[in-house]
Amino acid sequence: MQFLMLLIILTIPFYTQAQECDCNEIFEWTKKTFEENDAGFSYIIHKKGQQAYSIHNKMIRDSVQNITDPIRCQNTIRKWLSFFRSAHVEFHYMGKESIMEKKKRQRPKNTAKDTLSSAQPTSRHARFLHETRPFIEPINRQTLYLRIPSFHPNAKKTIDSLIISNMSRITQVENLIIDIRNGTGGSDESYQKIMPLLYTNPIRMPNVEFLSTRLNNQRMYELATNSGIAQMFGLNLSPEERQEFRRYYDILSQHLGEFVNLDSEDVSITMFDTVYAFPQKVGILINEKNVSTDEQFLLEARQSKKVKLFGRTTRGGLDVSNLYLTYSPDKDFMLVYALSRSLRIPEFVVDDIGIKPDYYLDHAIPESLWINYVTKILNE
Repeated sequence: MQFLMLLIILTIPFYTQAQECDCNEIFEWTKKTFEENDAGFSYIIHKKGQQAYSIHNKMIRDSVQNITDPIRCQNTIRKWLSFFRSAHVEFHYMGKESIMEKKKRQRPKNTAKDTLSSAQPTSRHARFLHETRPFIEPINRQTLYLRIPSFHPNAKKTIDSLIISNMSRITQVENLIIDIRNGTGGSDESYQKIMPLLYTNPIRMPNVEFLSTRLNNQRMYELATNSGIAQMFGLNLSPEERQEFRRYYDILSQHLGEFVNLDSEDVSITMFDTVYAFPQKVGILINEKNVSTDEQFLLEARQSKKVKLFGRTTRGGLDVSNLYLTYSPDKDFMLVYALSRSLRIPEFVVDDIGIKPDYYLDHAIPESLWINYVTKILNE
């Protein structure tokens, strides 16, 4: 299960009021912590080579020597982390800037953009993309539109309820459009009720293996005891789920320093009892903001004979997953990194590549017309 979102900083309050930092010290802590605990570290070193990594380290180490400004430090260490991947890794300064530093960084507002973003949406396109809750709406007699703004764990209950209450409508309509553009990632559990509607044949997915370290295993413990991460994100796990996480914690604790597949097989095969005659065609709308759980959903959904992907290539952040966070010794900085890596790699890589659509919607087709375009294709 992938319970953490990418932009978790949005839900976490600021802590201290530090205005200066020893960036060299922060960098060395980040480097050591990441090297010892991130599940994707060894793969990238093997892929890019130790020499390239050493050169990168020297460049960043030279840069941080005289940095005392925490925001400059944050941005420099983010540059160091970009060597590994563009998603499923974050670094944030958690303190508050001084008033003077904040004023220095303020930029003039983009008036045109501000006006656009604050304008009352009037078109169907704008209304659909601005809606924050999942919903279903008919496009025409042959086509239903299902909007899923997010697979966040907290959205699971709403998505499930929506699918259950509209099951008869969905399984009697010829075409279904599922729009996940601008998604946030989240939890694989959040899309499980959708999968039976798309199913035509067994779905094969390589499993993941977790890097077992004392720090990494702490996340399993927190999920098992409803503390730490579980409380921070309000997961409200059931006793059965907590018991399963406790079992995972115990297994991982016995294999420190190793990659551990918590499943009994390298590949999971999902089968359902029913193949619904309707919908006959399913178009999934995607764009460059879809990442993480969004991409996991697409890898599973596209195995159906009913499904085609429409839009633009996704962001590409899935090969290493299951995020955790830790704080620097002074608590002023937070590192977010990954605990697991997929058994798909290196043969089938998604990170920094993304998932390509079956129908690329080029820039001559305004995004406001994408729903109409997909509707036309599905109705042909």
